[in-house]
Amino acid sequence: MNRARRLARLLNVLAAIIAEPGLNPLELAERAGVSERTLRRDLNQLRELGYEVAYTSGYEVQEKLNFEGRSSARAPKRAYEQQLELLQAVAQAVGGAGLGGDGTLPKAMRARGRASRSKPTHVKSRPIVLIPSSDADADFIYATGFAVETGLYIRFSDGDDMLITSPLEIERARIQSRASKVLEDRDAYVHRAWARLAARILRERGIDEARVSPRMHAVQLEDLRASGIAAEVDRELFLAERRRKSPAEAEAIQASQRAAEAAVVEVVRQLAGASINDGVLWAEGRPLTSERLYARAQLLLGEMGFTCPDMIIAGSPDNALPHFRGQGPIRAGAPVIIDIFPAAATTTATSHARWWWARSPTNSGACMRRRCRPWTPPSNRSARVFPRRRFTAPFARSSSTAATARRRRASKVRTACRR
Repeated sequence: MNRARRLARLLNVLAAIIAEPGLNPLELAERAGVSERTLRRDLNQLRELGYEVAYTSGYEVQEKLNFEGRSSARAPKRAYEQQLELLQAVAQAVGGAGLGGDGTLPKAMRARGRASRSKPTHVKSRPIVLIPSSDADADFIYATGFAVETGLYIRFSDGDDMLITSPLEIERARIQSRASKVLEDRDAYVHRAWARLAARILRERGIDEARVSPRMHAVQLEDLRASGIAAEVDRELFLAERRRKSPAEAEAIQASQRAAEAAVVEVVRQLAGASINDGVLWAEGRPLTSERLYARAQLLLGEMGFTCPDMIIAGSPDNALPHFRGQGPIRAGAPVIIDIFPAAATTTATSHARWWWARSPTNSGACMRRRCRPWTPPSNRSARVFPRRRFTAPFARSSSTAATARRRRASKVRTACRR
């Protein structure tokens, strides 16, 4: 890339920061038309040039620019003059590099700027209305700390929110939820009229607009709008908040990861300790099946305070089918896919242990323990949410196969001694 284009790219980054301060790196990279990795290199280069562009926690980019460079002897300019000077330089550089055609900003960037200026500034101040799509609705659980199949949550502002549920769930909601008010409504539960109840509560406060989760069912959204509420789907709802993990959340993720790895190790122990009979793995005098391995993994997870009803332990050849959970006996000498993602009963933290297992040329128990050693995050790095690994685990061998392997090893030893 020539110098003109590189300069144009750096100026585009500065212009995007000025136009919309507080963007996270992904959003800023999109505005500037570069990748996130390129953006971080550009920010480092801008800081070397004297522009104090900073970001905290790896997310928020702050508008803290020194347009006079490293020299502090010059008289400070007003913010408007600084922005005007920068935008003029951007237009000239982009035009000189042939990126804008007429010396103006690229069309895509101009369109983004118009879209951002036309977006109402009060959108984020609208109340949030959540109606769970199921008891696993991530947005509802994050907002309330309470998993329920049906209910209503409204947040007017921080500290001013309410959770409404059925009489059946009211006591559990009072114990588990974080909402400042927990109420019950029998009629809304019986008639599934949560959207109409939300509209009535909003109108009582003189509010006729709200934000909703993209997970909300279409019928609830239509009922909300039909009741006179201008409901807007917020596709970035809780996105920025969920990127930051509190110490308690990080510990919950690590605990979930430990449970996932312990369950996988238990499954591998069962596979390694099995024998082979007619091409099928056997344990305790009967075929080793996916269902038996489910039960062992679920028992261990339950003892650790976790559960994973949809885990995958699938043998060949059906494990080639995506998301096939596994069924029936495990064939010897064939791959087994293990995908365990436990969830705690008291938190929303989950973690994956998605590993692919295949036959290994060794049947050493020490080797199995070494390869299946539980993962622990380094002390200088935060916990990873979804680590994935590929290992090979030993399967049980028939007596003839093991004898052949021993003869080969003995032959190699005798050959080495002769030499």
